[in-house]
Amino acid sequence: MVLERPDIINRFIHYYQGIGASHLALYHDGPVPDGLTTGDGITHTAMDAAFWANQESARPADHILRQLIAYEESVRTDASEWSLIVDIDEFLTSPIPISQILQRLGPDEDALRIRNVEAVWGPGDALGTTFTCSYMRTAGPPGRTRRLMRFLHGQHGALLRKGVTGHSLGKHFVRNGAPELAVEIHHSERDGKIAGQWLHEAFPDLQDVLIAHFDAIDIDHWTEKWSRRRGTPWEERNLEGARHSVLAAAIREAISADDNGQAARSLFATLYGATRWQALWLRLFGRLKRARIFADPETGAPYRGN
Repeated sequence: MVLERPDIINRFIHYYQGIGASHLALYHDGPVPDGLTTGDGITHTAMDAAFWANQESARPADHILRQLIAYEESVRTDASEWSLIVDIDEFLTSPIPISQILQRLGPDEDALRIRNVEAVWGPGDALGTTFTCSYMRTAGPPGRTRRLMRFLHGQHGALLRKGVTGHSLGKHFVRNGAPELAVEIHHSERDGKIAGQWLHEAFPDLQDVLIAHFDAIDIDHWTEKWSRRRGTPWEERNLEGARHSVLAAAIREAISADDNGQAARSLFATLYGATRWQALWLRLFGRLKRARIFADPETGAPYRGN
């Protein structure tokens, strides 16, 4: 489900077209904005008043519930065999075409899980500029990674759960129309159990098939995103967890400081940047790799050289 600037949406479209997606189904959380890429293989659906009038329930206040309705609608109606369930800031990177991955699955397999990595700015990158990250930070075991993050980031290390600011739960492919399969955000379920195996465990030669998560697209977008979350059901739900509560409080304090954005820039660099010294340690522990996602950061064309 999408609520984003047209340039970010178009980047997503151009990227997935570039890696071979046959159809892109985008559900907009409201009217479809102007200036979007359209054409064969692209469907824009407005989740507006008319959309909700045709649903069994009224528009939920919680955007997570709206997302789940969009997923259910998509996998039920899409004519493609498979769907990849991702957000607008998540990009599948793979050394082989998507179709070749899915051809490896048997007819009785209806889901496939893929690990995610977090896009961050490292040595040589222009910190905080739009989609220019060329490093991917990976999640690790909680205990060992917690000590590493505290060593690298001091008191702010506690904000990096398993070594990442965003989620470490992965995303997934789902076979459209599969019976009794409940599509969730990070996985699918059947009979209350998670469906599908992890791709890297099923196919060890495909360790580099990952979802690159741009939890921070740029510093302005990051600031606006966290400002928008204040007082929403998302914030209320996530503040129940200790780490999310501390993270949200730290970000709110930083972006609200009356210092011309200095506190926000400093915290942003801590969460989404890696100095040469930090990058050295992260690489030593297998928590950072260099991986360009875009050949052209302006258009979103995929990079083929990783």
